Amino acid sequence: MLIGLAVVLLLGSTAFVIAYKKLEGNIHAISIGDALGNDRPKAVDVGGPQTPLNILIMGSDNRDGTNIGGDTPGLSDTAILLHLSADRKRAYGVSIPRDTMVQRPDCKAKDGKGTVPGGLTQFNAAYAVGGPLCTIHTVEKITNIRIDHFVVINFAGFKEMVNAVNGVQVCVPAEVNDDVGHIHLPAGTYKVNGNQALDYVRVRHGIGAETGYIGRMKR
Repeated sequence: MLIGLAVVLLLGSTAFVIAYKKLEGNIHAISIGDALGNDRPKAVDVGGPQTPLNILIMGSDNRDGTNIGGDTPGLSDTAILLHLSADRKRAYGVSIPRDTMVQRPDCKAKDGKGTVPGGLTQFNAAYAVGGPLCTIHTVEKITNIRIDHFVVINFAGFKEMVNAVNGVQVCVPAEVNDDVGHIHLPAGTYKVNGNQALDYVRVRHGIGAETGYIGRMKR
């Protein structure tokens, strides 16, 4: 019995390690501090049980792993600055509109070769020229808030996240028949899967036409 139990525990722990390594292998980590140097906002110490955290969440319009066509320069149309309080009892998320005109600082090129001069430009262009680190650098310069961590997720990852929690409930105010984006959703409140959720947040016509990008941010 002891040998059998030991074998079961070994198989179970091995399966857990394999699953963990697979998930970990899907995450590509970059150190913010090493890349951006010392010219950054100071970290805030509020004397809480833990250090407050500022996490920049970026949605990449990379379409790999989906059936969505179209070429893209690699923009981040979604950027949410998430603040976690030191006591971890509160979380605040602030969306930064993609078309906001900002003074972007000089950034290292996305391929690591050379520097891209800054200047007045649309916010989401920072990701196109310098990837997530340029976006972080831009947010820090325009807000004077130090970013501790960041996450980038693409279309396929968004779908998989929704499916991982067995769908999410949304309220679609009117039937969506977007023949341009090939998005069709019935009206009503119901649970959507990954594909439907991605369509819901991406729709530009019908319910998406009146409020434009601000409406897409809300969804």
